Amino acid sequence: MERTSAPNAPLHTIRDGMLKATVWENEGKNGTFHSVTLSKLYEGEDRQLKETQSFSPGDLLKLAELSRDAHRMIRDRRRDLSREWDAEPLVERDRPDQSDRHDPRPPRFRDFPEPGR
Repeated sequence: MERTSAPNAPLHTIRDGMLKATVWENEGKNGTFHSVTLSKLYEGEDRQLKETQSFSPGDLLKLAELSRDAHRMIRDRRRDLSREWDAEPLVERDRPDQSDRHDPRPPRFRDFPEPGR
């Protein structure tokens, strides 16, 4: 597994022979998000290495394992980012009002009334 830190560079590249899963980390309006690109290296007629997103049936199980490894890496990265966020001290403007309480529902459901209320 490779780790890079340059801007616009992949977070990790996981390889199995000529197959690879490239994990990307980006910032969006809703925070950090991740994506994965699966590809296969091959030697072209000009003897240069090229990349494709077309796979043979024999590649599929290896791709499944690469996908599993990429998923684990992203899960661990999100956990680490969450711990970093939790460790940051709140400034006064970030503190919720006493009237605010923790709503365990996913954010997309918080605008709707709670069942039974």
